[in-house]
Amino acid sequence: MTPWVDVELANLDLGDTRRNKRIRQMVATMADTPAGQITKAFLTRAESEAAYRALLSEHTDVAAIRAAVREACVSRIAGQSPVLAVQDTTVFNFSKHPATVGLGPIGYGNLAGFLLHSTLAVSADGVPLGLLDQDSWAREFGKRKSPCDQRAIAEKESNRWLNHQRSIQAAVPPDTHVVTVADREADIIDLFALPLLDNCDLLIRANYDRCVDAQEKHLRAAVAAADVAGTYTVQLPRRSDRKPREAHLTIRYRPVTLQVPRKRKSDATLRPVPVTAILVTEPDPPKGASAVHWLLLTTLPVADFAAAREIVRYYTLRWLIERYHFTLKSCCQFEKSQLRTRAGLERLLALHCIVAWRLLWITYAARLVAELPCTVAYTTLEWQLLWRSQQGDKPLPATPPTLKQAVRWTAALGSFSSSKGDPGVKRLTLGFIRLLNMVYGVLLVTPLKL
Repeated sequence: MTPWVDVELANLDLGDTRRNKRIRQMVATMADTPAGQITKAFLTRAESEAAYRALLSEHTDVAAIRAAVREACVSRIAGQSPVLAVQDTTVFNFSKHPATVGLGPIGYGNLAGFLLHSTLAVSADGVPLGLLDQDSWAREFGKRKSPCDQRAIAEKESNRWLNHQRSIQAAVPPDTHVVTVADREADIIDLFALPLLDNCDLLIRANYDRCVDAQEKHLRAAVAAADVAGTYTVQLPRRSDRKPREAHLTIRYRPVTLQVPRKRKSDATLRPVPVTAILVTEPDPPKGASAVHWLLLTTLPVADFAAAREIVRYYTLRWLIERYHFTLKSCCQFEKSQLRTRAGLERLLALHCIVAWRLLWITYAARLVAELPCTVAYTTLEWQLLWRSQQGDKPLPATPPTLKQAVRWTAALGSFSSSKGDPGVKRLTLGFIRLLNMVYGVLLVTPLKL
């Protein structure tokens, strides 16, 4: 998998070619064996010691790593329209490592850790394309802040949504149409009032019942008064609190203008913002199930029911940012790291973030881009070993199998059952680890002809 690492970090500049090479080698090794603990990812003492030196060195600049990853992503999405920039925040809990320096409060009680905000580029079909921006920080223990409504947006954690939007607009070329997609936490009037470039739009789930320029005065009543534009059926994915199920949805939409909140009238940076509100409801949910109820706000044009339905589909792809953070925690096992400083943890996280998006890309590309050959993600030796593991003594095919087939075979090595639909990222990760062990075994006894 080394070639893809060279592409992803082609623009990495840590001030020394040896440092650049070391980081690329570390990412390649971590991709082969995702693990939070250094001694589990790097199997020899020399590799582990070299990894520790790199992660504890101030020359391993997290900003430079993220910048290189961003450049690779921007190059990958150039010319595509639309590209969804899905954003969300997650928390890393290191409360079981009290000796770690630089952590902050992450919840009630004595929980300690830090936060990560990520913007993942996703194709309109739902394939992850890379990281557009990331930001990590720790809160301060014992520091009391004035109420939120008494602080400027620049002094609040919620400013991260605006900063990422600015970063997107600065990085993405004019020929790429980007739609920022976010959940209710991003329902901030400052974000809507931010000047948008012609190639940038917003799609945010509403959290507040804002005042609007309609007879009904408030957002929820205004859009609820609109006629039903149409109905359709979707498959809701599995969640921790819900099994996958079918939902019959009704869509209403209405253009409105969001008014500046009364307490912010004196803020010269704010202005009334025209958007379209889209209300998605489930009139008759299954017994015992929570009904779907999404109120979305978008700057995208909504001419008819088909356009509204497509925008709702875009919003459902926001789920991928949650899967990305799940991959960091469950597949890369980042929270098991035992590094003693937050600076070291953030350097390790920057490398895990590259591995995690790659795992997620393989998982969803295999589902959605059926014609892709497996050679986009597998070496010749890897796919031939997969063939042997699943097909026995059958002759090797003249052409490599598809990515979809190779991924299913890989997940089978991770105990995936083909009767359960498409494999998830966790089974795929376990399968990759076992596949790479097979590769190492072959390399130890080369020349071995398959």
